Amino acid sequence: MESRYFLAPRCDIPNEEFTVGWICAIEPEFVAPQMFFDQPLGQTRSQSLHDNNSYQLGKIHDHYVVMACLPA
Repeated sequence: MESRYFLAPRCDIPNEEFTVGWICAIEPEFVAPQMFFDQPLGQTRSQSLHDNNSYQLGKIHDHYVVMACLPA
């Protein structure tokens, strides 16, 4: 399987540092909880072109969190 990624100037924290995942099924569940981030970190550095999920990264207390939303 061919791996295609796009890169953008985004969060520079290594993926291994993210220890909490928060999965949302619909957009309102994705937008509102981002207010819990003590420190918003933006979006992922790379994402497969075949991955239609939306991601936001942030920090809650001492935990790095990746929040994902399923495609509409």
